[in-house]
Amino acid sequence: MTPQAVERMLIDDARLLVRRDEQLDAELEAERQALLELFYQWQDGAIEFQGLVPFAVVLDKKCKKNRNLIRWLRKFSIED
Repeated sequence: MTPQAVERMLIDDARLLVRRDEQLDAELEAERQALLELFYQWQDGAIEFQGLVPFAVVLDKKCKKNRNLIRWLRKFSIED
C-alpha cells in the first residue's frame, strides 16, 4: 500500500462511505479519523509509514467490500 493509495482512500472512498444516505456512519468515521491522524503524523515525520499500514489495510478492505456502492455514490454525487 502506497501513501497515495492511503490518501485517496481517506479523502475519497472512505469519506463517501461514511456520509452515504445523508447520514454519518459514526463507527466508520471514527476509524477514518484515527487513520487520518496517523497519516498526518506520518506526513510530519512523527511515525514510520509502516506504522499506519495495518489500520489502512482494515479500512481498505471495508472500502473494497463496498466498491459498487462507492461507484454509485460517485455517479450520483457528481450529477447532483
